[in-house]
Amino acid sequence: MHQDTIRSDFAADVKLIRCEQAGPPLAAALRSWKIAASVALLASGLVGRFSISPSGVPREHGEADVLYHTDGKGHFVPVSWIDGTFLDEEGNPLSTPPYDWGLGVMFRDLNGNGAPDLYVCNDSHSPDRIWINLGRGRFQAIARTAIRKTSLSSMGVDVADINRDGLDEIFVLDMLSRDHQINNVLKAEKKLTSVQQLFLRKLLPSYATSPKIYRNRGDLTFEDRSREWGFSYVGVSQGMCLADLDNDGDLDVVVNNLNGPAGIYGNESSAPRVAVRLKGLPPNTRGIGAKIWLYGGAVPMQSQEMICGGRYLSSDDAMRVFAAGSLTNEMRIEVKWRSGKRSVMNGVMANRIYEIDEVGAAS
Repeated sequence: MHQDTIRSDFAADVKLIRCEQAGPPLAAALRSWKIAASVALLASGLVGRFSISPSGVPREHGEADVLYHTDGKGHFVPVSWIDGTFLDEEGNPLSTPPYDWGLGVMFRDLNGNGAPDLYVCNDSHSPDRIWINLGRGRFQAIARTAIRKTSLSSMGVDVADINRDGLDEIFVLDMLSRDHQINNVLKAEKKLTSVQQLFLRKLLPSYATSPKIYRNRGDLTFEDRSREWGFSYVGVSQGMCLADLDNDGDLDVVVNNLNGPAGIYGNESSAPRVAVRLKGLPPNTRGIGAKIWLYGGAVPMQSQEMICGGRYLSSDDAMRVFAAGSLTNEMRIEVKWRSGKRSVMNGVMANRIYEIDEVGAAS
């Protein structure tokens, strides 16, 4: 049985699949996956969902992701993958959608052209995708040499200037356990029968763990401060967001816990800080996508982007907080709006919340 017997379009030629013509191992695999169960089902609902790996094993792919375009009035329209909106690495329009196992997604301006780029975390054998926003309603796949390797089980992603050099780093979470012993067991599980797998899973410890928070030492190393900072709850935690719940100018933490109460963690730190809210022109009244810089604080320059969403079923409060360093530092805030205009505020003092209005921003 040749690889082209199962085609990505699953059109009428799918009837050529005949298990009796394949070798015994492959025929058994096909029966177990039920690929040949129904020509009508394959033709209508599973387009691009299966292929044959180089080793002759059926491989299942995910459904095509969907990007929805909003008209700003509460209506969303799906964007086509193959109408020229999405381009490959060479700049050619895609001819078929990527059938990936999409999970976490993050919009961030990665190349500094003022337009939000798109990072998509993919599970299983699907590589992560980075789509660079060309600024004309089109996205192009990032050059192959830009990212040499990605996780095979990406779950979540965030972007931040970790080393304060003015350039954003990308942090990707993998699904594997922090316990390498468990990871080795899960790898061995693939070679076992179903009954053996069920027995083995009963021997594994619970998936319940405590959330982790790491302090940035400032030299690209991090130290675990989870217990010292109050993150000792043991459970399965998923969505997380930051918000100033008590209106004191710092960001508190809310965590969703599976089959348990939400975790609410009040920020009691006393270090001086500067908080920034944006008042953008309608319809982008929160200034989403604007880049904010603080100069003269705890380090010479800090930068953050105003975001919306990007967490697992969660979204942060539209407020960015920066380290002031000391109460006497005189600082400056600069904002680059999505419109391309800039706002500058001098004489910024510690322990204050500044709301910056796009009205009056300079071109």
